Amino acid sequence: MSRDGDIKTFSWHVPETVVTGPGSMKETGSLAQGMMRHPLVITGPHLFKAGIIAPVLDSLETAGLVYAVFHETESDPSIETVEKIRDMYEKHACDGLIAAGGGSVLDAAKAAAVLTTQGGRLQDYEGAGKVSAFSLPMMAIPATAGTGSEVTPFAVISDHARQVKMTISSLHLIPQTVILDPDLLKGIPSGLAAATGMDALIHALEAFVSRYADFVSD
Repeated sequence: MSRDGDIKTFSWHVPETVVTGPGSMKETGSLAQGMMRHPLVITGPHLFKAGIIAPVLDSLETAGLVYAVFHETESDPSIETVEKIRDMYEKHACDGLIAAGGGSVLDAAKAAAVLTTQGGRLQDYEGAGKVSAFSLPMMAIPATAGTGSEVTPFAVISDHARQVKMTISSLHLIPQTVILDPDLLKGIPSGLAAATGMDALIHALEAFVSRYADFVSD
């Protein structure tokens, strides 16, 4: 119901499973077992080199899952990076994606899922309604507070040739499983933690003052 009392109809789409709590990233392996047998883990260089996502990888090994890791995702990921993820996925014959990182990592994984399942060029899917349903399972483990990419139908990718950030929009891009582990925030730089925390606060303030608020945003 809106603030002016008018009843409005809307659709609400969320991941099938959301697991949250300190240490919940250690459950990645058990959650992935029913979804995939050979996942590709996508992350960023800092999280990988600092060992911050080590509990995720350890849990996959404990669950008996053979995985590959792509750890070169940059901020504002490019089309070229998405293509590299697609190539590694195919090279290692993976059957699912696990994105562990900030919004850039999550967006790159979602875009890679499109390329892997739909073919063609990533630019072909810019905009809304151009992505068909696909069965590639995805898990998202956000490492920053403000991205929201783990629950949105969007992927924002940099097209350096056109010097633009393009957006791909499809409900099929919402990951099936999300793990929200506050322990991941302990490993990111304090400046980044503060900036993404402010991002989350602004989202909350926007929802509070919006004329289009509903019971979900409330």
